[in-house]
Amino acid sequence: MLMAFSGTGNGKYGRAKTAIVFFFRAGQSCTVHAIKPDVCRAWPFFRGNMADAESLHLAKAFCPGIRPDATHEEFVEEGQSYLEENGLVASDPEHEGHALLPVSKNGFFLLTFQDPCPTFWAGFVLPPQIVLKTPAPYDLLHRRLWIMNILMFGPNGSGKGTQGALIKKAFGLAHIESGAIFREHVGGGTELGKKAKEYMDRGELVPDSITIPMVLETLKTKGADGWLLDGFPRNIAQAEQLHKAMQEQGMKLDYVVEIDLPRNIARDRIMGRRVCKNDGNHPNNIFIDAIKPNGDVCRVCGGELTARADDQDEAAINKRHDIYYDDKTGTLAAAHYFKALAEKGETKYIVLNGQGTIDSIKETLIKELGLN
Repeated sequence: MLMAFSGTGNGKYGRAKTAIVFFFRAGQSCTVHAIKPDVCRAWPFFRGNMADAESLHLAKAFCPGIRPDATHEEFVEEGQSYLEENGLVASDPEHEGHALLPVSKNGFFLLTFQDPCPTFWAGFVLPPQIVLKTPAPYDLLHRRLWIMNILMFGPNGSGKGTQGALIKKAFGLAHIESGAIFREHVGGGTELGKKAKEYMDRGELVPDSITIPMVLETLKTKGADGWLLDGFPRNIAQAEQLHKAMQEQGMKLDYVVEIDLPRNIARDRIMGRRVCKNDGNHPNNIFIDAIKPNGDVCRVCGGELTARADDQDEAAINKRHDIYYDDKTGTLAAAHYFKALAEKGETKYIVLNGQGTIDSIKETLIKELGLN
């Protein structure tokens, strides 16, 4: 979807609050595409991508319109056809900024990386059918103009599940929880799930050699258009192995988010939860002013409230928090492992104040992710 833009007076543009879509017409897709500059219409069939498979591989990492499993041979074949059909084959390399420059009798294109405007690369997602995941050329109605992968950390009671659900609803990222990964593989009877079930049936922990491949497989299948992973890794060993496995598979990690919340407040939030008998989705918590019940009844509908037994098991809560707040080998150590990677420029690390309201945390997160 393309958004309406409004000028800010300083030469830059910001997204209009009205979010009017005006570049698309039903059945016509992108109506402005035909009058764009040639270099824009030629993307992603720039000379570098056509001449070199590695250049195409790098382009796939930031261009969500390029189908990840398209081979370089398929790309070149379709690119040749597309550029020729649309008059985007240049004949004068000194004066024409087209993507493809033919070599008279010696070959199809010049093996050069002097693309007309490489700074444009990240902004144009207009490839034809074989490269697009969508069924029709230029049809971006069902595609975002970005793909983002996020790892989220936070103790039980920090609201990371709530924030993940809000981001999923607002931006279409797959919200993937560690428990759901096991249910998918074990319940679905996958080969990895069968191996995991053998350990689970014996009451043993599933080894990371099985868990991490399950995580990666789910991220690839469920999160092809971007994902937010919640609840994994749980210790520094898993963080190191996950990072290594993602590198081996060429899977990027754009952001790592840590919701920072003091342990005593996290405990109180869990023990303060109350469940409405009329609707379990009505939020009530005796320790959070914004959603505090009306006495003994639901703040939303006046229904009867109950407390879940596991929310009142302080020993079990402390056990989970012992693992999370361990900054030597536990979950916080895993988060800090990725923080160190961010300091090296390998990803970006965001720390959120978990004591804020749900809305304020969401607004800060959206701003930090550059989605506002």
